[in-house]
Parts: sequence; C-alpha cells; structure tokens
Amino acid sequence: MRFFLDEDATADQIAREGLWLPVLRPAPTQWLDLALVLDVGPSMRIWRHAMRELWQLLERQGAARDIRVWQLDTTRRGRVRIRGPASLVVYF
Repeated sequence: MRFFLDEDATADQIAREGLWLPVLRPAPTQWLDLALVLDVGPSMRIWRHAMRELWQLLERQGAARDIRVWQLDTTRRGRVRIRGPASLVVYF
C-alpha cells in the first residue's frame, strides 16, 4: 500500500500536540480501466486535435489504471472497422 504525507494534518498535530511526526494517509488506488473509442472517419477530422488532447489529459491525470484507445473507422460505407490497442481489427 502506498501513502502520502498529509501536510495540513501534520501541521495541525504539531500545533495541537507538539508531536513532530508525519501524518500519513493511504494514497488513492487506481481501479478504473478506461476504453477510449475515437472516431477516425473523415467527418471527424476537425476534432482530431481535441481527441488527442482529451487522451493526453486522461493519461496525465492518472485516474485510470489502464487506458486503451480504440479507433472507430467509418470511411467505408456500410462497414465499420474497429482497430484495437494492439492493432486488432474487428469488422462489423
């Protein structure tokens, strides 16, 4: 288990009790797995920069244990292709 230093609680403890001991709290655990599905069809071209920024924001926040990105390709009429994290291709 990981811990982090609670600076405010440590300062309060020092002021109230005179104990110069750090107050440690359990670090939040990442339990969420996230699947991000991005439409990469031609109609979504204007949104590509925003999609990339969303992906980077989610990674930097560290809220998810695992983030997998899937690409939804709708370029071929009447056929949808999903490309997975490991270049897995699924046709519908």
